[in-house]
Amino acid sequence: MKKIKQGKLDKIPAILDFTQSVTGLILGVFIMGHILFESSILVSNEMMYKVTLMFEGYYFFGETYPGIISFLAGAISVVFVVHAAIALRKIPDNYRQHKIMKEHVIGMKHEDTSLWIIQITTGFICFL
Repeated sequence: MKKIKQGKLDKIPAILDFTQSVTGLILGVFIMGHILFESSILVSNEMMYKVTLMFEGYYFFGETYPGIISFLAGAISVVFVVHAAIALRKIPDNYRQHKIMKEHVIGMKHEDTSLWIIQITTGFICFL
């Protein structure tokens, strides 16, 4: 860890890691919920419509507010961008760093280190 004046530790990397974990959790829960609610179409068209009404606030406010869905879509987009921006700091940005990372993966044979490569790859694919 980097040390700064008077022996205090730099807490920014820990805060960024925590933020990345929280945003990743939010995105994971969103995807699972999205899959669950979208699959209501398999039950019936009417059930899908009722799910749509629920997300538009009909059962809470007595009328629909489609803006709720737009707000939620915007919020998830912001969470996605924050998550991606924080994750980018961990990707090797030059050949030397990439070579060191590859040597670690091969030499350590540690599952989490190997999975990190997969996370970078899938994250980059999702970003595109």
